[in-house]
Amino acid sequence: MSDSAPSFRALESQIAFITTVLHLARPAVRVKFYNKSTRTYNKIKTEIKVGVWHSTSFILATGDENDPVGAKGVAITGRRTREEIGVLLSRNLSQRADATAHLSPGPSSPPFLGNRTHGYQAMLHILRCEQKGFKVKPEQHIQDVVNVAQFYVTRTPGPLDGAHRVLLLAFIAHRCCIKLASRIELGRTMWPGLDKVRDDERLHPAAFIYNKLLDATTKLPNIQTGTVVPMPSFLQSHLEDGGLCMDPSRPAASDYDSYPVTRENAASWAQLLWNSVDTMERVLKAVKEETVTAQLFLDFERAMWLLKYLVGSGVLEHIVAGSIKEELNRARKIKYSNLEGLIYGKNQHSTSAGQTFGQGDDVTASDFESALELEQEVAEAFSDDGEGEDPLVRHLKALVIPDDIVDIFMTLSSPVDHPRVEAVLVNDGYLAPLDDASGPFIDSLRKDIEAVLKREGFDIESAKLQQVLDDAVERVNTASVHAESALMARALSVHENPDSATPSAELSKEASDLVKEVLENEEIAIGVGKRSCFCCDLLSQLIAHRGSTNLDFVLPGTHPTIFPWHPPPGLSTDILQAIKDRLIEAMKEVLGAAISSTQPTLRLDPPKPMMVERLKMLPWILP
Repeated sequence: MSDSAPSFRALESQIAFITTVLHLARPAVRVKFYNKSTRTYNKIKTEIKVGVWHSTSFILATGDENDPVGAKGVAITGRRTREEIGVLLSRNLSQRADATAHLSPGPSSPPFLGNRTHGYQAMLHILRCEQKGFKVKPEQHIQDVVNVAQFYVTRTPGPLDGAHRVLLLAFIAHRCCIKLASRIELGRTMWPGLDKVRDDERLHPAAFIYNKLLDATTKLPNIQTGTVVPMPSFLQSHLEDGGLCMDPSRPAASDYDSYPVTRENAASWAQLLWNSVDTMERVLKAVKEETVTAQLFLDFERAMWLLKYLVGSGVLEHIVAGSIKEELNRARKIKYSNLEGLIYGKNQHSTSAGQTFGQGDDVTASDFESALELEQEVAEAFSDDGEGEDPLVRHLKALVIPDDIVDIFMTLSSPVDHPRVEAVLVNDGYLAPLDDASGPFIDSLRKDIEAVLKREGFDIESAKLQQVLDDAVERVNTASVHAESALMARALSVHENPDSATPSAELSKEASDLVKEVLENEEIAIGVGKRSCFCCDLLSQLIAHRGSTNLDFVLPGTHPTIFPWHPPPGLSTDILQAIKDRLIEAMKEVLGAAISSTQPTLRLDPPKPMMVERLKMLPWILP
């Protein structure tokens, strides 16, 4: 496709349009070896730090639709010295009609300074149910999270560890109740074909598994005699309450016991699984209804522990098998774009979100954005670290992320130094609405699609193809700047244009210094609380291979799904052109792969994301 030197705004609109057309497509990730392999040791240390930024990002992104900072996504980077932990925050940027366009990163907030006592009090008020309402002003939530981090940095490990764990877990459950509840509901959304309790209530897959195993006629593959799974000793009483007893004749690792798995006790294992999910959901509902109690928070902790160790034990491999596994596979909706839907013979002109969730009705723009956020939660959950991992296991792992966050925060304490914690929020405001993608560009894109279809000998109705393109025109203003891409663009600006980091009159020197000191590093770890999308990963690669800097980013990996994506402010036109070119290539690849999948011929699947990440390590591993 040939465009003669499109303008910056035209490139922005074209990229947003292509990504809207390809919403939910998953192109293959290109393997690109880093050319900065001499910094392997530092990079590994940087990857370890990412866990802290991920965790903090998860807490900050509450999921509250009324919170312009935390509703959709928050990216975090920073640095830690003996004296200070400096954190830079960035949020997703949406388009708004009254916004003013800007081509460079905007200003930053004054610093949020950590206060240990205030952090402890914020958590204690929640655990004691002295703060009923979970909604607070965005700036107050940021300040509370910074204060909580300050508490865990300065706390002394010891006999109060258990109390410190439940304090933080209650804080997360309270402030992030909307997001956590939506993740549980996603189980029903991802498996919409399961039996319904009532017409208006679908089964969660954990409840479905339990109901099936209660039925003696449900067949499971033979569970080998002597099959056991490990469970931690501190859960013994809870397992016994569920009718499961350990086998003392089968030793396990230290602090663990062995528990038999048989067809006779499979329903007991499934009941524990569903009770854990159900308890968590009931507690989150109580938080939203302002009826939560301290005991419910303790129940939430116990349920999350049970779920976490049940999934980790491997018991699901034995009890989710046979006809149960087959029914789950049939009930699960597969995600693909409207463009691919043309190939698969689906009539999905209403919305990408609708086809993803198997809904035939038209939805509003606000429904579309809500569905988009749910899709991102599924695709981007950072607990998905297994190559080819079972979707149910991946879903259940995403539910226990709060306990993983507690584990990380409990390791923050410094035995000698107690660094102060401070944070600055990048305030880029809102985006002006995109210019409409021009008719010639859309016509050219259509010709590219038709060329692939002709080459592959695949016919589709012209009207249906036009409907897909027309829908993208309607939905393009849902494209947003992802938080991590905004940080990457700001860092690139600091490296290529050092004068851009000069303090402005309205900023404090402390805030300006923090922004500059964090972003002037050559290796920058960014936490997002979830995996990065295809475009954010592509942007990181383009910057890493840019000859003008030695800048390199450590991201959480990629899923690699495409979402409606708006380029962040501050990028150069050559980077935008490279992103556009790659997206057009990806569109052709996605079309070709969809057509090939409908043909009875042998084809090679694209490399899975985890395998790609392993390939990236080759220059560091091989001599």
